[in-house]
Amino acid sequence: MRFNQRLNMIMNLTETTNRVLAQQVSLDPSYISRLRRGERNPAKNENYIKMAAGYFAQRCQAPHQQAALADAMKLDVQEIPADSKQMAELIHQWLLETPPNRKKDVEEFMDGISQFHFKKNLSQPEPYFSQHLLSSIPEAAAFRGIDGKRRAVLSFLQLLQQSPQPQTMLLYSDEDLAWLIDCQVFRGQWTSMLAQAIRQGHKIKIIHSLSRNLEEMFSAIEEWLPLYMTGAIEPYYYPKTRDGIFRRTLFIAPQTAAVFSSSVCSNTDSTANFLVTGTEIIEALAQEFHDYLELCRPLMLILTREGLKQFSLNLNEFEQEEGRTILLTDTMSSFSMPAEVVQSVISRWPGAFKKELLAYQQQRAANFEQHLQRYEFIEIVKYPDMDEIDRDRLSVTIIKLLGAGESYYTRQEYCDHLENIIRLLQKYPHYQVYLADREEIPRALIYVKEDVGVIVAKTTSPAVTFAINESNMTAAIWDYMRIMTQKLSRSKRQKKDTINQLSKIIDGLRP
Repeated sequence: MRFNQRLNMIMNLTETTNRVLAQQVSLDPSYISRLRRGERNPAKNENYIKMAAGYFAQRCQAPHQQAALADAMKLDVQEIPADSKQMAELIHQWLLETPPNRKKDVEEFMDGISQFHFKKNLSQPEPYFSQHLLSSIPEAAAFRGIDGKRRAVLSFLQLLQQSPQPQTMLLYSDEDLAWLIDCQVFRGQWTSMLAQAIRQGHKIKIIHSLSRNLEEMFSAIEEWLPLYMTGAIEPYYYPKTRDGIFRRTLFIAPQTAAVFSSSVCSNTDSTANFLVTGTEIIEALAQEFHDYLELCRPLMLILTREGLKQFSLNLNEFEQEEGRTILLTDTMSSFSMPAEVVQSVISRWPGAFKKELLAYQQQRAANFEQHLQRYEFIEIVKYPDMDEIDRDRLSVTIIKLLGAGESYYTRQEYCDHLENIIRLLQKYPHYQVYLADREEIPRALIYVKEDVGVIVAKTTSPAVTFAINESNMTAAIWDYMRIMTQKLSRSKRQKKDTINQLSKIIDGLRP
């Protein structure tokens, strides 16, 4: 649909007249009429479209209206947010272009994490430039346009690789990303040189721009995923809205060089990009970066295998927060384990701190049952692989995540665990378990608490855990998980069906 068709559709749906909408957005009714006839088209930065979207969000609350809106946007009705601000943003984007497919964004993000593995680079990527600037450059050099920005950035990375000591790079850019993503040859060389810098011991602090839409945010994280997996990156974000008019890029290696540029809106075709090596200029730019960093928040905590001991601390903090929760795991959750199974599993672990780990797990189980008295808790669990159970190779995921190595259920332990889940399902109305086929869900642990945050973990090698509390990403993943549970709910007797399924599994495992 064109803009005027979308506007007509939502005005008819909300029974809004030209005069009423004109009053809401401070325009003349005749101008609204021309918009509806297609005689005028608004610019994307016109504020009255955002005001109109806010008005429509307030007027579009009935189920039949939301169903019609979802159909027009080609979304599931469950993807229409209940929050009026989120609804207004969705309508705003839909009126001007097309709505973001949040489900697709999240699915691709999860797939990128769950399927990631390091690939040995057998050949060097084709160079974007056959020669870069050498280390003997003046204190400042200027480059113009997108091609100039690429040349400046690659020269910056070349100088960094020549540094005798590891540094922490300071990266920020909210400029248009065409310079980075539109040329595959440059993109390959940029990624290769960054990876080489990290192998040399360099680290990165990066401030992501959340003025971009959610799709761009997930795409940016996917783009950086191979580097995130190394544990060498600290990502941050600025939590407040910016107008996106005047934009900035800062790439700084504090002991070596810096690249900086500015642009207006998305116009980077002719802007100046500067590469500097003078100490005083680099220090001034680094101070500018740190001044901005003080206004920012961590985007997510990234824990690799070496940092998983910290995972228990972050997990404990996350679980102390109250709210509705959805958990997706390969196997049943450890806090639904009966105490004797926890003790039995931990007793086989050859490492130290068994008592501490046992006490920690017992405290988690107690917190879990207390949580169930007030808040909804949904588990999505893959059907057990009976062959893995027969071979005593069904993994206890949380033990692995806590840095305790591999641990596996015995057949008896697994049956005891399932029986305890049946007890919890019967005792607590807020508790629900869905058994899903392996093809239906992503291959990662996803633990999301509404309005609190998300833990996403890749449990296969290379293992990595992301702890996220940015509100838009949390809301997107929460919505994605809610839609998943609704699709898995095959009848109104879901809880009884789950208990029957678990009972049949137990009967099949008992001698």
